Amino acid sequence: MATAGAHRRIVEFQARREFEAFGSLLGAVRPWRVAALPAPGSRLDRILVWLVPAVVLVASRLVFTWFAAPAHLLVTLGGWALFALVVRLVVGRRDPFHLWAVVGGVALLRGTLLLAALAGRGPGRYWFAFWTALALLPWGLSRILGITVYLGIPADLPGYAAVAGAALAAAGLLLSLGRGRRTA
Repeated sequence: MATAGAHRRIVEFQARREFEAFGSLLGAVRPWRVAALPAPGSRLDRILVWLVPAVVLVASRLVFTWFAAPAHLLVTLGGWALFALVVRLVVGRRDPFHLWAVVGGVALLRGTLLLAALAGRGPGRYWFAFWTALALLPWGLSRILGITVYLGIPADLPGYAAVAGAALAAAGLLLSLGRGRRTA
C-alpha cells in the first residue's frame, strides 16, 4: 500500500505542475478556478505571468495597425494599464499572482483571437470589413479630413459614446458600492 500512496502523490504533483502551466489559459476561460493555483515559488513565474500576455498584446496590436499607428498602441496599452491598476487596487494587500493570471489569460485570449482573425485576411482587409474611420483616426483629424462626413458618421457620435461610457462607469461604481463586502 505504500507504493500506491507514493504513486498517488507523484500523479498529484505532476497534475499540479501541468495545472500551473496553464494558469493564464485557465484564468481566461474559468477565472474562478485560478484561486486553486498555488502561489509560484520563483520570481521568474511571477514575471512571466504578466510578461507573456503583455508581449502578445503589443504584438497583436502592432500587427493590427500594420506597425503604422503608435497612437492606437498607446491608447490600447493605456487602457489595459488603467484596468490593471484598478483591479490591483481592488485586490489590496493580497498576493496579486492570481489576479495577474486572470488578467493575463484574458489578454492572451483576446490577442490570440485578434491574430487568428488577421491571419487569414490581413490587417487591411480586416480594417475595411469591420472597422470605421472614426476609430482609426483621432476625432479631430477625422473631421478635418472629411472622412466622417464622407462615411455619414454623425459628428456628435464621439460625445454620445463618451457620455454613455461615463454613465456605465457611474452605474458600475454605484452597484459595487451598494453590495458591500461579503465574506466567502
